[in-house]
Amino acid sequence: MKRNIMIFISAGVLLIIFILYSFNFKTEEKIAAERLKSILGTSLYHVWYNYEHISTDQEKDLTIENMSDVTNKLNVIKMYSEVIDSGVGVEALEPIADRFQEIVIHLENNYSANGEFTDQDVIVYQSLIEEVKIILPLISDIYYVPESQEGAEPALTIDDTGELQKLKERLLSIQGGVSKGNFIPFETSPKQ
Repeated sequence: MKRNIMIFISAGVLLIIFILYSFNFKTEEKIAAERLKSILGTSLYHVWYNYEHISTDQEKDLTIENMSDVTNKLNVIKMYSEVIDSGVGVEALEPIADRFQEIVIHLENNYSANGEFTDQDVIVYQSLIEEVKIILPLISDIYYVPESQEGAEPALTIDDTGELQKLKERLLSIQGGVSKGNFIPFETSPKQ
């Protein structure tokens, strides 16, 4: 009889320990998810903010100072894009930031070689700005929970990066055309 009571008490203690451990694990998992949302939210804000500022630079003339400013913003975008890609487990934003940076570096190198921006450089810059305008709504649609209050809740997982891949391919085309000296502007707006 004593043995049965000891077994019953031991089983009860083990059950209580298991319940407490499970509760603690769930709590830690929830805390980790909230921290990840906070990190993603902050990173998305910085990516959005800097892309938005680049897109409004279209009114500015193409100058080396403006290109320097774009380079600085793209450095920030790349850094936060790496955080976002790591957080959601999908590499999508960082390669796009890389493509933007490579195009800007090419424009800066052209300026260094020629002492000025060429008409072709202006066209490439305008195409770059158009692509930046396209990425802004894509970030909202892909990286935020639909219908969250004011679009403020970042998604912890993303499913469809098709439009981002298309944008990356267009940037690769721009980059390839620029490096070969035969860039031809094309329609950049996604099909709705």
